[in-house]
Amino acid sequence: MDKNFIYLTPQEQWRDIILQTPQDEREHVRRQVEVQGQACVAFFCEALLQHADVADFLEKDSIQKSLKRSLYYYLVTLFSATPDHVSRLCKIQMRLGASYARLEIPTHIVAYGFYILKKQILGLFTQDDVGSFDRSGLILYAGGMMDFAFKFIMRSYEKSFRKMVEDNEALRLVSIGQDLSFEKETQARTFFSWCMQTMRALCENSFDDLENLEDSDFGLWFTHKGRNLFNGRSEFMQIQREIESLDTQLHAIRQDGSVPERFVASLHRSIRKIVFLMESIFHNIEQIETGRDPLTKVLNRRFLDVVVQNEISFALSKNKHFSIALFDIDNFKSINDTFGHLAGDEILCFVANTITSSLRVNDYVFRYGGEEFLIVLTETDTEAARKCAERIRLAICGQPVTLRSEQQVSVSVSGGLTSLHGQTNVRTLINRADQALYTAKAQGRNRIVVGHMPQSVA
Repeated sequence: MDKNFIYLTPQEQWRDIILQTPQDEREHVRRQVEVQGQACVAFFCEALLQHADVADFLEKDSIQKSLKRSLYYYLVTLFSATPDHVSRLCKIQMRLGASYARLEIPTHIVAYGFYILKKQILGLFTQDDVGSFDRSGLILYAGGMMDFAFKFIMRSYEKSFRKMVEDNEALRLVSIGQDLSFEKETQARTFFSWCMQTMRALCENSFDDLENLEDSDFGLWFTHKGRNLFNGRSEFMQIQREIESLDTQLHAIRQDGSVPERFVASLHRSIRKIVFLMESIFHNIEQIETGRDPLTKVLNRRFLDVVVQNEISFALSKNKHFSIALFDIDNFKSINDTFGHLAGDEILCFVANTITSSLRVNDYVFRYGGEEFLIVLTETDTEAARKCAERIRLAICGQPVTLRSEQQVSVSVSGGLTSLHGQTNVRTLINRADQALYTAKAQGRNRIVVGHMPQSVA
């Protein structure tokens, strides 16, 4: 190795590796990868499927279908590179690293996958006949290409992951920015309502009426919004454990049709503990207002990717549904031109308030664009999301809006929605909702269109 190599930038080092390898050796490696790369990828996918932690992040079908194709293409592109292609190679690795970070795939899985893949590629030149080529030169070149690809992937991964951590913390602070006294009172009511319903069902031996705390209004709020608001605090984990313990006992009661002797006393202790912990956790957080649209008071786009990626991870790990709906105010430019921009602001606030009041406490509303709003419907499948979107549409177009000027304006919205179907890319999900919204506009506006995932090609 040239001593000056260590003084080069990483991108220049990668270019130097290609420059210092004879073209015929590089061409031989490329041909071998083209011919035997699919077998290497197949072994890699099989190894990945056997890893105990992979199922939490990648589905079997996505590994066997789309990953096989894309990874083979990736390897061919990598080993087809010339010195002039290094800048493009770096950008490809950076995009990959950012994708792994968004999916929250642990670094040990990424490293394990690259180890398997590198071992398979190098095996092409340690086991097979390489003819007149220098075997060590082929191995050094192939290994160097894999090492620098991994280096740039991890560099991007670390940068993107740090950004996600910062955004998660900022989202927590935005959640704190709500009216905490109102939020605290609201969740106290929903928890009290669940307690009264549970006590009534126990007293009347109506065990089929027992609702899991996790599935109650309080439980849904705690699982989704509470997770952003309190995650990382010891009280949050304690409350979560109490909820899981209670729900396990309630499930057993429904199954057995009888109440254990000590259950009521245990239930009373759990209720008191949850109330105490909620008081404590609300007391110990500070109020701050940031990350909200100043006009409509809903979230702005800053935290959209964080929220959606959190819901993707939650849905995949818990086998839950969630959906995204994107609304656009019809003919909004005409409203601004006819009644003025102040009237347009009133319409935006009306639509935002109507959407917010139509949702549950565990759902999210974002101002996505000038006159667009995006909602994240947690634990909601496609049909339930469609019904919710229709309710919102009908509520908005049901009657004219009376402006402060006493003028009346008829308002309608078009909507596109989609649901999680194994797709783990935030942008893909949002784009699918956006395409459905475009279809709703093209079909005449004031309607909801469901965007379906394209059929996979085997």
